[in-house]
This record gives sequence, structure tokens and C-alpha cells, in this order.
Amino acid sequence: MTRLRLVGSLGLLVVSTLATACAAVRSPTSEPARPAGALPPAPPASITADALREHVLALADDALEGRGAGYPGEEKAAAYIARRFRDAGLATSLQTFRFIPRAPEHAGERLTSRNVLGVLPGGDPRLAAEVVILGAHHDGQGRAGQADGGRYPATDPAAQTDTIWNSADDNASSVAALIEIARVLAARPTRPRRTILFATFGAEEHALNGSATLAQNPVPAGGRRVAMVNLEKIGRVPDHPLVMVGCATSADWLQILGEANSRSGAGVLCPLPDLVADTDHYPFAALGTPAVVLGTVHEEDTHQPTDESSRLDFEALARRANYVRTLIEILVDRDLPPSFAAGTRRGSGLVAVAASSGERARLDLGEGEALKVSMVLPGLPAAQAGLRPGDFVTSIDGQSLRAPAQERAIDEALNDRSLVTLTVRRGGTSLIMRVETPR
Repeated sequence: MTRLRLVGSLGLLVVSTLATACAAVRSPTSEPARPAGALPPAPPASITADALREHVLALADDALEGRGAGYPGEEKAAAYIARRFRDAGLATSLQTFRFIPRAPEHAGERLTSRNVLGVLPGGDPRLAAEVVILGAHHDGQGRAGQADGGRYPATDPAAQTDTIWNSADDNASSVAALIEIARVLAARPTRPRRTILFATFGAEEHALNGSATLAQNPVPAGGRRVAMVNLEKIGRVPDHPLVMVGCATSADWLQILGEANSRSGAGVLCPLPDLVADTDHYPFAALGTPAVVLGTVHEEDTHQPTDESSRLDFEALARRANYVRTLIEILVDRDLPPSFAAGTRRGSGLVAVAASSGERARLDLGEGEALKVSMVLPGLPAAQAGLRPGDFVTSIDGQSLRAPAQERAIDEALNDRSLVTLTVRRGGTSLIMRVETPR
């Protein structure tokens, strides 16, 4: 799903902002200057490149067939992650859910996916009921013949016949980091003050379905969610900075980011503070939890079968994993949790995907396009308007959708005005729905 995978048009905005902001960032005076977002070598006894390599090689192996959500390869990946969580001493569980795939193999198809959850209880009786979530999606693009979570053809001629999208950077790299952060924090001599829920999500590539499921349900550990940090694509482009996105969800994020930078000697920035419905932090923030995503801006092999383990830089991945560990330690041990910014623009509360060619044919749209509603969060404008997963939007404010269908078109229209009128097809019925967001 995640075009915020820190890529695409949003990535261009991030890059443009970084170009301006980087000039103003300096490393601590005790160290040589380094580019904004560059991370120093990992400290001794920290997360290592070798440990991360082991996880990525396992998760991005051909035997897992690209970890397509709803298929056996993704189930194998979930079993691997759960085993690693148990080895670290976490209380581990699976959270299963049904979802509507982005481009189904069969009309009206629903598939089953799962989240992997590992709980590290907090050690401070006053703060243990406050839960910090560290998350990353474990599903990938799968293989040819499966429901299509956004597969692109290879630009490398040598890979044209490859039928497996191994999804190594997107997002086995982040899952590997999360597993190792869990192991290191669980092995601390003293427990973190707050409870940490380590969560890997299924079906992110389809419509953030796994994170939406967790965000709508009680925390397995009990207590209340106070913050969420999501990881996306952190194993490539070693010369690119790690960036934070979504920091407008709390005024406290910049302070936490600054402290993590100070401790690590890094210069990680938040070039795009706004909340965008593009990756797994969105459902949490949309429902009122301060949430951000940490990732890198690049399109190297993104959603192509060439996103393979051999193209990752594991030393860079280790530096980034250790940085995230530092930030999480600050977050779980500080006296006060981040407070949610009441003015956060949460969007419509839906994720829509471009209708497949088969779905368009069944809708008999001619040259028109449609957006399929795949995820709707309760209590937000889309749900209040009556939209449901499985609905097809064929026009916005009377304008028929045309190719290529822009999957954020509804939220982008709501950025310009507070009310949009949608023509919706539900089964054989055409409906008019009005989605209104507060200003």
C-alpha cells in the first residue's frame, strides 16, 4: 500500500524539504560534521549487521514467495517472527483478520492475514499501563498469480522472468530491525518503564488492514496506547538520511527526536509533519494516538522483483536499527508520554485503492475508473458518511474518475474543501454520499 514508503509524489516533497532543512543541521561539536540523518557507527554490544542479515535472508527467501498477504508465505513469515519474539522472552500472540485484497484473483474475494504481537511488560508500576507500539508490516508483494498488492514489473532486463517479489527492503528490513530491538530491550538489566508492544502487520500492501485491526481493538497487554512508531524501508541507500514523518500528531515528537539525535550524534529530521493515510502509523494517529513513521526516501527496486536481500546495506540497516532503539528507549522511559495534538488533520478515515481491470469491467464504467474502498475506520468522516469496505467510488463532486486513478484523491479533495460528494456503487445500487471533515 504505502506510497509513503517514503516514495512517489510524497517522497518528492520530503526530498525537497530535506534539501532546505539539511543545510541548517549540524552534528554535535564533539564529532565531525555529518550529513543530516546520517548515523554514527553502532556502539559495542548493539544490534549487528550479521543478526539483521539472518532475519532478512529468512524473510526474503524465495521459499516465502514474497510474503503475499493471505498466502502461505506470509503465514510462514508470521511464524518465524513469532518464534523470534518467544525466543526473546516476549508474551507472543497472533491476531487474525479478514481483508479485501487490492487486486483479487476472484471477484468478491476476501483473504485471511494476521498480525504478530509481542509484549514486553513495563517495569514501572506507575507507567506500565501505558503502551508504546513499535510496528512494521511483514507482508510483501507476493508472487505472480496471487492477489496483487502493488507489483511493478522489473526495470532490470535480467529480472523480467522473475515471478517472486521478495520485498527485502519493503519491508523485511524493518521487521528484522524490530526483532533485534525487541531482543535487545528484553535483555536490558532493568525493564523499560512503559510496556512495549512489538507488532508486525499483515496486509499493509493492500490497505493498512493489519494496523487498522490492531488500532481498533484493545491492546493485548491491557492498558492504553500512548504512542506508536512505525518503520518503513530502512535497508537501502546508505547515503540517504533516515527521516521521521507525521510529527504533527504530537508537539512532543520533536523533543524526543532531538534527544535521540543528541544521544546518537545523528541529525534525523521530520521534513513532513502532516499525517497521511499511506502506511501503518495512520490508523493509530487517525484514532487519536500520537504516531510517526521512520524510513528512507528512495525508489530503488520498490515493488519490483529486484527488491532482494543482496541489494541491502546491512551496516546501514544496523546503524538505523540502533537509532530506532535509542528513540524507543527515550519514549518508554521519559516521565510523560507524548500528548496527542488536538488539531491533527486526520483525513477521511478510509483507504481506497484503484479498482482492478476485472472490477472495472464488472462495474461497466466504459473509459471510467473507480476507487475501491478497502478500509474504513470507525467514527471518522468516511464511516459517518456510510462508506463501507467493498464500495466503489466512481466520481468525486460530479467528476468521473479517469486513469490513472489517484488513490488519495478523496483525501486530497478534502484538503481543498471540507465537504465532498461521492458517487458510490454498492452491489447493483448507485448511492450519493457526502464526506465532511472538520476545519
